[in-house]
Amino acid sequence: MRALSGDLLLTAWERCAGEHDINRAVTMLALALPASSREQLAALPLAERNVLLLRLQVPRQPPVGPCARSRAWSRRSNGSTPRRS
Repeated sequence: MRALSGDLLLTAWERCAGEHDINRAVTMLALALPASSREQLAALPLAERNVLLLRLQVPRQPPVGPCARSRAWSRRSNGSTPRRS
C-alpha cells in the first residue's frame, strides 16, 4: 500500500473533490493500491474497506515537535503497550 502524500495526495484531493463519500473512499484506495481495480475495491465488504482506509491514516514515522517526546508514542513505536496505573 502506497502512502498518500505529496503529489499522490494532491491527485487524491483533486479526483475526490466532486465524488460521493463512498466513491471517494474507493478512489483513495485505488490510488494507494494500484494493483487493485476500482471494481475489486468497491466489491470489498465494508469492514475490509474501512480497515484499508484506516491503514492510510496510521502515521508511519514518529511525530515532530512536542509529541515526538511523548512516552505514549515511544511505547507504541517499540511495540510495548501503555500500562494503567
